[in-house]
Amino acid sequence: SAGRDVSAAFLERQVWCRYLSLPVHDLVVPGLVHGPNLIWVDQAHRGRGARTPNSVVPDADGLITQTPRLPLAVTVGDCGSAIFFQATPIPTLAVIHAGWRGLSTGILGKAVEAVCQASQGRPSTIKVGLGPQIGWECFPVGTEVAELTPRCARTMRSGQWHVSLNHWAQDQLLKSGVQPQNVESSQFCTRHHADWFFSHRGQGLRAGRMGLFAALGI
Repeated sequence: SAGRDVSAAFLERQVWCRYLSLPVHDLVVPGLVHGPNLIWVDQAHRGRGARTPNSVVPDADGLITQTPRLPLAVTVGDCGSAIFFQATPIPTLAVIHAGWRGLSTGILGKAVEAVCQASQGRPSTIKVGLGPQIGWECFPVGTEVAELTPRCARTMRSGQWHVSLNHWAQDQLLKSGVQPQNVESSQFCTRHHADWFFSHRGQGLRAGRMGLFAALGI
């Protein structure tokens, strides 16, 4: 969805909601702050942020629900998006926005804990999908960011630290008890593949946004 143009974004949301056979006016969208906040949503939240940014669920980088056919969405530029699904005992769904700031707060670990608590399930049975995000070769960072990053997700190249959000996310999930075979991850870099994806770092402030859309029971 194109964050630079509200009308265009809504039309794009219509397309994907129609594909999922869900009303676009029911869509629930978080107001991202690059933090650790995960918000429980249900029937009362239907339509929050569906049409305009003024009505989003505020101060949230993740949404969790057990409400069937409640469409959730999270938007990203170069940051990662993640979908969590726990089938039993109580079906539970979460969508997460996870950039380096969110990862540094442990947002994916918090999501694992929240989904397990809500579903009464175990981390080992959660299934997670990670969307496209900026790759390490296109993501140079300062020492202050590198110091927050696990060793498996950072590398020094020509005197400059580079960070892999994908490796960071997977490391956080595995340390939280998610099984590697239950994690499906896109390896595409949003900036490198500028013809496929929007990229805030590559296209600047007027870059659009990708969207992750999901609902239970569809």
